[in-house]
Amino acid sequence: MSLHEENAVRKALSLDQLGLPAAPIVRRVEFSFGKDTADDPAVFVVAYLDADTPDSEWTNENLRPIQERMREAVRDGGIDRWVHVRFAREQNLRAAG
Repeated sequence: MSLHEENAVRKALSLDQLGLPAAPIVRRVEFSFGKDTADDPAVFVVAYLDADTPDSEWTNENLRPIQERMREAVRDGGIDRWVHVRFAREQNLRAAG
C-alpha cells in the first residue's frame, strides 16, 4: 500500500463525494489494506450505519447499492484492488473506541 493509494481511497470513500442513497444512512467509513482469502490485494471497508437504522433496512436490497457505489468509487479512483465492504452499527464504533 502506498500513500497514493491511501489518499485515493480516502478521497473515493469520502461521504460527501460518494452520492449514497438516502437510506440507510452511512455515518462513517473506515478502511484498511491487505490481502483477501484469494491472496489478492484488497481494500477492506467498514460502513457504519446510523445508530437509529431499523432492522428492516438491513437488507441486501438496501445495502447492495451502497457496496456497489463504494466499489465503483474506489475503482474510478484508479485503485486496482478488490473492495470488500461490510456494515456495522454506529454504536459498535463507539463501543470499540
